[in-house]
Amino acid sequence: MWARLRRRGVRTSRKRVLRLTRGAGLLAPTARVRKRAQRLHDGTITVTAPDTLWATDATEGWTEEGRCAVFVMIDHASGEAWADAGLDGLQGDHPELRDAMIETAKDGVNVKVAAEIIGVTAQTIHHWIKSGILPCVKFGPGITRIDPDELRKLRRVYPTEGGKP
Repeated sequence: MWARLRRRGVRTSRKRVLRLTRGAGLLAPTARVRKRAQRLHDGTITVTAPDTLWATDATEGWTEEGRCAVFVMIDHASGEAWADAGLDGLQGDHPELRDAMIETAKDGVNVKVAAEIIGVTAQTIHHWIKSGILPCVKFGPGITRIDPDELRKLRRVYPTEGGKP
């Protein structure tokens, strides 16, 4: 509205136009700003003893030889890092790596990491969740965590290449 007034030669401030249109009830509806939930911690992760809290991450990329999967773990206390990489991804190639991923995931893993651990696609994990084969906790849209104990059960049933439950 301020721009239209300006084009017509009416010079006024944006704040005045906003105040008057708000007072007259002429503003378009907008989403209300929600208050943030109280934080559970101060945003820092500190531990005093080594081997008590590890950060993990897995990713993949393409090289001249083919697909390469990389998995990294970092100890929060000592800063010690451990990494492993392998061609052809994690499916069936690194069972000890998948076991390490399960061990470090105390709070659960997301669907993509669960798929890499079990050796199936993310779509298969979603299907197992939807059909009730694989229990999970949903924290919101797109935020799903799978209990490491459930992954251990699936690994015992399908130890190498995943498959159909």
